[in-house]
Amino acid sequence: MKNKKQLLTLFFLIFTSFYDCYSQKMSTNLGTSPQGEGNHEGCMSLQFLSSINQTPITTIRKWAETQDQADMIDRFVSIGAQYAIARFEITPNVAYYNDGISPNAFAYFNGSDDGIIRIGGKLVQAEFQLWRQDFFEQCRKLGLDPYQLLNAGKAGGTYSIDAIIAHECAHILQAKMGVARNSRNNELQADFLAGWHMAEYIRVFQSEAKKFRILEDGIRAFYSRGDYQFNSPQHHGTPEQRYNAFIEGFKLGDVSLITAWNKSMEYRRKLGG
Repeated sequence: MKNKKQLLTLFFLIFTSFYDCYSQKMSTNLGTSPQGEGNHEGCMSLQFLSSINQTPITTIRKWAETQDQADMIDRFVSIGAQYAIARFEITPNVAYYNDGISPNAFAYFNGSDDGIIRIGGKLVQAEFQLWRQDFFEQCRKLGLDPYQLLNAGKAGGTYSIDAIIAHECAHILQAKMGVARNSRNNELQADFLAGWHMAEYIRVFQSEAKKFRILEDGIRAFYSRGDYQFNSPQHHGTPEQRYNAFIEGFKLGDVSLITAWNKSMEYRRKLGG
């Protein structure tokens, strides 16, 4: 297990070290689409899922302002996706999709393979815009050149997107483990596992400054998407519940996937319902 952790860390560090040499498109897209009814695992209803265009899109260019911006975001998202699927030990087909005017993401498992994960272009664009505003403001305060940092590959992406990808990976894992579907509890368990995944970033980077950013981005990603639609089958949990789930998973720190899964099941049982 120790060797496996070392390999995952090496994989992540090598990946982040070669921003400029890496493919500019979503390398995790295999060019396939889900077949049959499958087993939908969030984050939208199966009825709604069947009504949208699930066609995989390999680049964020449609939503980005410039080609350079699209290339940069594609690298951020691809790196985050590769690292997440390695840690969750799954092999889903990951790509963007056109989420229209409603930012979203979803996972879909058909039982014969590890299914698909689709990250909405609008969702990524919205998260990137928030990251960019903060990044440029921080550079201004510190007297740094943001473009120089970006061109040199010394600026990480928005960790909220990484956290969202991890959340969707958790849905695939839930399906593979045969967990009964329960909208709120499934979502909060996925938030918990996303927190566990993001805690690994702290160990890899070993930076208090990045720890604050990772926590801030992860908390915002889920807290801001909480809801109070208690009678809706799509209820994901209140902002406070989503915040707590992410933080509890984050507190696990450096533990194995099976340990994180068992802890997430304990947390799920405590939720009741």
